[in-house]
Amino acid sequence: MAAIMNDKNMTQRMGGLVAPQARMDSDASLRDILLTLWRRKIMILTTVFVMVGVTAAIMMILTPTFTATTSMAMERRGINVGNLDRVASGLPGDESTFKSEIEVLRSRDLAAAVVSRLDLTSVSEFNKALRPSSGWMTMLRSKLSFLNKADKQNKTDEDRLELERIATTDEFLRNLDVIPIGLVSRVMAVSFTSRDPELAATVSNTLAEIYIENQLETKAEAASQASELLKSQVAVLRQRLVNSESVVEDYRRQSGLLVGKDVTLTAQQTAEVNSLLVLAEAAWAEAEARYQQIRTLSDSSDGAGSAADVLDSELVKTLREQQSTIERNRAELSMEYGPLHPAMIKLEAEREDLERTIQAEMSKIVQGYDNKVKIARARYESMQKSLDNLEKEIGQANRDEIGLRTLEREARANQLILESFLTETKETIAEQGLGMFSPDAKIISHADVPLKSSFPKIKLFMALAAVGSAFAGVLLVFLVENLDQGLRSAKEIEETLGVPLLALVPVLKGVRLTPATPASYVAENPTSALAQSIRTVHLGITLSRIQPDPKTIVITSSEPGEGKTTTSACLARVRAAAGARVVVVDFDFHRAGIAEALEVENGAGIADVLAGKAMLAEVIRKDEKSGASYITSGNVTPESTGSLDIESAKRIFAILSSHFEMIIVDSPPLMAMVESRMLTSVADATVLVVRWAHTKRDIVSLCLRQIHSAGGKLAGIVLSQVDVKKNSKFGYPDSGAYHGALSSYYHN
Repeated sequence: MAAIMNDKNMTQRMGGLVAPQARMDSDASLRDILLTLWRRKIMILTTVFVMVGVTAAIMMILTPTFTATTSMAMERRGINVGNLDRVASGLPGDESTFKSEIEVLRSRDLAAAVVSRLDLTSVSEFNKALRPSSGWMTMLRSKLSFLNKADKQNKTDEDRLELERIATTDEFLRNLDVIPIGLVSRVMAVSFTSRDPELAATVSNTLAEIYIENQLETKAEAASQASELLKSQVAVLRQRLVNSESVVEDYRRQSGLLVGKDVTLTAQQTAEVNSLLVLAEAAWAEAEARYQQIRTLSDSSDGAGSAADVLDSELVKTLREQQSTIERNRAELSMEYGPLHPAMIKLEAEREDLERTIQAEMSKIVQGYDNKVKIARARYESMQKSLDNLEKEIGQANRDEIGLRTLEREARANQLILESFLTETKETIAEQGLGMFSPDAKIISHADVPLKSSFPKIKLFMALAAVGSAFAGVLLVFLVENLDQGLRSAKEIEETLGVPLLALVPVLKGVRLTPATPASYVAENPTSALAQSIRTVHLGITLSRIQPDPKTIVITSSEPGEGKTTTSACLARVRAAAGARVVVVDFDFHRAGIAEALEVENGAGIADVLAGKAMLAEVIRKDEKSGASYITSGNVTPESTGSLDIESAKRIFAILSSHFEMIIVDSPPLMAMVESRMLTSVADATVLVVRWAHTKRDIVSLCLRQIHSAGGKLAGIVLSQVDVKKNSKFGYPDSGAYHGALSSYYHN
């Protein structure tokens, strides 16, 4: 309740006005924003021109670089050596392998190989040691030379060249970029950036070529190792065959077994059975070997599908061709349809059915190998039984012959194995000689010499600079607007301070005046805009809600230089010219403002009256230009300023009120002297003069609170020194005052 009563009292003291309080500005409308941008267009354009100019200058300073790109495709390729497992096989086709190969292309060893082949250590762009040092860098190195003096003494030319090669390789890797193209393709782009476009293309192509060469060398080395392994195995088998044949001949001589006409029928039969048994055993061994091989392939990652008999099967070939056709159709349809599309489901079913058919056919082939092994083994066992029967018949004599045949079978088996390895070795050597190795990557697009620089992108950077600078200019405008705490219109004053604006007082700008002061100007030009604004000030005071009608009016300001003295002098002359009996009193003891504004001598004044050195009637003088009366500040002494109190002010105002219709008091600034609040407490009304777009709102709000705390009655605020041309650009309702079409109503 006490707070409500205080608010009511304050409202009454302020003449029925709303008490000043700090309030946030309401959200700016689109029109206000556009007006703000238009008003600050010079700031925005300056920001754009400066930033675009700086960007253009930087573009001219920067050294252009060129990027060349070589496109490579990864493919899985290998070489098969005889009937053995793959050697020099192609790379796996998974995603991790593809990423690994990208890292191989980025590897330091590959980069060092390119640096060495192209002798990039002799190019200053990559070898910093070849670049000329700037003056300050040379000085800095000389100052710090003692830190690495010992290191330089211990380094040889080879060490220095090695360091340069390492640094060149580092610079090379910084300019290299290897990236995959697309999400599902196995194509990668090898890009290299250099100041020399031809060098950029050469490096990019050379890197791809060395990478492919390394792949071929790796495969050739693997094939060479396999060939050497086969050769060593052939040598071992050849020696084993020689040994077995020697054992046969020694046994024949020791046992006395001869082959010729003297051979008996039993011996001939035994020989024939032994021959058949050898063939049966060889056939069994061969069938068993082929069966074991296909079983081994079935357990491997390649499966039985890589077996020779499976690959030679016409039915399997036909089924494989159908499978390839289905896979192509499936790949083509997958680009248009999803996996749940009927066509895709049908193709998937056909593919699975065909896969089952292929597996069944391969299973039949494997089963055929198993049957051949069983038949060969049964045949061998049958022949062995026949031989056992003959052996029983010929007795002990033939046992020696059987031993001979056993040794001959062993020698024959060794011969067959040797022949097989000799064939495989010859095939491997022939493949090496024909250069049948293929790399796992190929160049699908060589790098051309770039015609345009990749950096800087002048058009892009200039466009970004223009857009960015415009945006920065707009931000700067709003920053300046937010930091600008000045007051410019009745709308701002009423919304932020809650008090009325009495008038806008224009500044006399760009006018060559004959009088020396604005007060003289309004006296000489009663129909001017300045004189009209002063009349508006008086009208605002008269129409204020202060009761009774104010007679003693204190005109003050927050700080010096805001125009309170000019307003006081002009108001006195304008009212006197209208026939009113008016007196203006200068209570600003620190500045003889009224005497200066009216262009009169200071002489004895109100300070002399307060000091008791003169009577009030003695210091009242008449203004010759307007007929107004005035009292200057006088001869100011410490005694006179100390004598001013509320009672003395009341007595002076009471005496003057009996002789004048209006008493205008030029008060000191509220922020400077305490006398201002004393004068506002005893006056009928107070007018606060605020310099347009200059005095901060917080300071004005503080002064309003001081007036309120002193018990003063605020009639309103006067915005002084208004630049009417600039004010017209703000778009406020009163921004067109004294400007544009309205200026024709005033005569200077």
